[in-house]
Amino acid sequence: MLRDEFLESPSNRSVSIGDKAKFTCRPPRGEPTPKVLWMKGRKFLTDSGRIQISENGDLIISQVSLKDADDYKCIATNTAGERESAPARLTVLGTLSFFTNY
Repeated sequence: MLRDEFLESPSNRSVSIGDKAKFTCRPPRGEPTPKVLWMKGRKFLTDSGRIQISENGDLIISQVSLKDADDYKCIATNTAGERESAPARLTVLGTLSFFTNY
């Protein structure tokens, strides 16, 4: 059973290329304690080199690039069911510059 709404849902973020983005998610209380999963668009995320899901449910994206711009949401799940947060948008600021050395 998932008792409540999310205690804290992710909120929109704007970060510059190369910076770190962090989304916070505090799942509803439930029995058993819900696990937090993250989605980017329609794909589930897993820990990888730049993507980390902390023990407390936060999503951390290191060295943000333009391809990270999207909607993210957290999903609380346990044996009784699941609940999705509202999506939060990651906006990536800045442009890539190309320099030519002569």
